[in-house]
Amino acid sequence: MEKEHELPIDQHQLLALVAPRPLLVTSASKDLWADPEGEWASCCWAAPAYGGGLPAPGGPSPDLGKRVGSTLAYSRRAGGHDITALEWHHAVDHMSDHLMKRSL
Repeated sequence: MEKEHELPIDQHQLLALVAPRPLLVTSASKDLWADPEGEWASCCWAAPAYGGGLPAPGGPSPDLGKRVGSTLAYSRRAGGHDITALEWHHAVDHMSDHLMKRSL
């Protein structure tokens, strides 16, 4: 339909609405339909709502396979559209870093 420009919001605003709750965004270098560069930029633009922790928009993307950030975190791996063991590993680590510390 190519009407994305008519949306009244940008993706980074949706990510910022999750704050202050932990959020992990995962991406893949060849998942071009998902726009990995746009996902990274959205995280950088949303970071101020989480108190920072990621570079300013336009900063270099993190190395493939690395999880960066804290409450708002991002990781990108090599490959296409899929969920791999690396995403699961990053998700479990992110949950351990944040959710396991909360009292039930």
